[in-house]
Amino acid sequence: MTTALRQIGRAFEGIISSQLPSDPHRVPVIHINTPLSPSSKVDWSLPFAEFLSLLPSKAPETPQRSADMTSPVCHVIKTRGTRLVLLDGIDRLDNSEIKTAFDYFGYLASEFQISFVYSGVGARDIADAARRGKRAGAPRGGAGGIPTLAVNPIPYSLEEYGTWHEVIKSFDQNLRLHHHSPGDLLELAAHLHERTGGYMKPLSYLICQAAQEAIENGTEAITKELLDDQLVGRFADDPILQI
Repeated sequence: MTTALRQIGRAFEGIISSQLPSDPHRVPVIHINTPLSPSSKVDWSLPFAEFLSLLPSKAPETPQRSADMTSPVCHVIKTRGTRLVLLDGIDRLDNSEIKTAFDYFGYLASEFQISFVYSGVGARDIADAARRGKRAGAPRGGAGGIPTLAVNPIPYSLEEYGTWHEVIKSFDQNLRLHHHSPGDLLELAAHLHERTGGYMKPLSYLICQAAQEAIENGTEAITKELLDDQLVGRFADDPILQI
């Protein structure tokens, strides 16, 4: 989900760059993770400030607690042309934290005409339930009662391959195998798509399992033969993807 969220941000930033004059100071997209136990606007302002490289100061009345960074964050959003906020891990919110969080998001959205994209297990249901100030109940079906959202596979063909290549590049850049060279995984892009059907979950399972075996057997590289030996990463075997 994090990889898909980043692809959304990169695509949006590309659109902005193609439509507006070049500006090295522009920040069209903000990407943050849900902070631990975010019970106040102070807690929510800090990850925004960290992304924007704003150094939080200590509140004078409470030296042990960081000051609310909402004002400087809002200044940057207003002056740097921010239009999209990507929020990862929204499922980590407790019921008691939902109202405060979405009040904060609502303020930013209405004040600066920015949009929010939420990512996490059951994100759509959580966002819908936030209007009522409580967590949505677990729906029927899905994996163990966890809310699920059906998504289409990432396409891959001679005419449409860019998105899939960007996804594979992300995995490629994060591999830390001794005999892996940058771009090796991209050469297997067609095979990976055929194997996984273009779905992120089988792809992640397949690459992670292959990397672990490459470490264990000492080859320290992912090859087509190694991928074919893996039992995981076949989209036809995943019951959730067949619903």
